[in-house]
Amino acid sequence: MIETIIREAPEPQPQQGEPVIFQRRRPADSNLSQAPIQSLNDFFDFIRMLDAEGYPRAFLDLHGHRMGFSRVQLEQDRLVGTFVLYRKDAMPH
Repeated sequence: MIETIIREAPEPQPQQGEPVIFQRRRPADSNLSQAPIQSLNDFFDFIRMLDAEGYPRAFLDLHGHRMGFSRVQLEQDRLVGTFVLYRKDAMPH
């Protein structure tokens, strides 16, 4: 595509349609218990979507603790990955 742009120097065109404005994700948006999840694939997609630098990791709050999930892989009928469990009052920043 870059080669075509350089070679043909197309004329810029104004965008069409209404703009869509997305809100920045908040840490609370990473709570698995609040996500619209209905299948193992949904869990997989949700966790891996947040497994990038700068995004708050997918998590579950349980009994005063928070479990964060990362490096998830789908293996037939289960998910395998890394989790970190810590007290909510000692959460990393």
